Amino acid sequence: MNPRVMIHVAWEPRTGVWSVIKNLLRWQKSVGIPGEGVFFSSDHGYISWLQEEIHWNKLDAVVFYQKDYGLSRLVELFDGRLSAEVGQLQSKYPGNSVYLLFHDAHFSSVFFPLNKKIEATTIAIFHGCPNGLLLHHPVKQRLHHWLGRRLVRYIDGMVSVDGFSVPVITEKLHLAPDSIETICNGVPASAASVIKEEPAENTTFNIGFIGALDTRKQWHLAAEAARIAWKTNRSIRFLLAGDGPEREKAEQWEASNADFATYKGEVKSASETVIPGLDLLILTSKNEGMPMVILEAFACGIPVIASRVGGIPEIITDGRNGFLVETSTEPESIAKMILAIVNSPALNSQLKKHALETYQNRFSIEFCGEAYLKLFRKLESKKHNKGAGL
Repeated sequence: MNPRVMIHVAWEPRTGVWSVIKNLLRWQKSVGIPGEGVFFSSDHGYISWLQEEIHWNKLDAVVFYQKDYGLSRLVELFDGRLSAEVGQLQSKYPGNSVYLLFHDAHFSSVFFPLNKKIEATTIAIFHGCPNGLLLHHPVKQRLHHWLGRRLVRYIDGMVSVDGFSVPVITEKLHLAPDSIETICNGVPASAASVIKEEPAENTTFNIGFIGALDTRKQWHLAAEAARIAWKTNRSIRFLLAGDGPEREKAEQWEASNADFATYKGEVKSASETVIPGLDLLILTSKNEGMPMVILEAFACGIPVIASRVGGIPEIITDGRNGFLVETSTEPESIAKMILAIVNSPALNSQLKKHALETYQNRFSIEFCGEAYLKLFRKLESKKHNKGAGL
């Protein structure tokens, strides 16, 4: 196998997208594949946060500031910094195959064309695609159709992190249905991946919501369901973690429910610091792609109650490793599910067992990383054969 360098490129990777990149970079390092992240942003505050994340996780990455001109993401069309950075890595590792992963693929094509001296195999990754994207926005539609045509012209391959989004992406960007492959996200194994023994009587049952605090995530639905369940079973505790436009509402809600609830604000590396202490995760979003927080919970053997949206039904098998609910589900219905789990040690044990099995069989970072390598090798071989006139 030829040696290779894997480079991740993104404009302001946040939340789940950042988790994917972080996990892949850490996996690369663990298996001896050199590379780095190359990121762009027009937000000084975000750059400070990202640089802290890079330092905290001991990653190799550079962050470039891009002045905001209104359509700042398009400025990379005239920006040679990416080509220069990739060229330096190419020179540092002569003879290695260069693999470029462009995350958040809706705008990946603005990074092209690269300098002609760069020889690389490229993949654009779609991290979900909400159904409402571009709806009633004719100007944005035309812009994205143009970006889609550039993807076809410059990118060697395209990937979606869930199967649900593929037909949505191809329709919105006018792409061929068979032009996108599906590679699910992966997460590292957790130190808490050994199923805990069933708690003794009178100990707490910890339920958590971890994510952005906004109307799309519907954190209040999870919180209210936990409150209703707590009225019946006082062993329940609810932990809310995250930040966003509804942070003040979350703080007020915590103050009114301090008997059983805690709001921790934004947390660093929740998969290592918060999730392992949970017994159940709730994610009641209106739309999602392939939520990393569910995979991180499964890596700890923690079942999940989540909305039947996006790629979530590809992860959760209803009644086996968690439960699926509709986005319009009333909190009372979710509370009944919570109580069924809390009050049945046998059900709780089975859900945990199958959650961990789901992770181990399908969503480990090793499985994900190897899938990308396999695709890169296939695309690289295809390019070589084409160049040889075969």
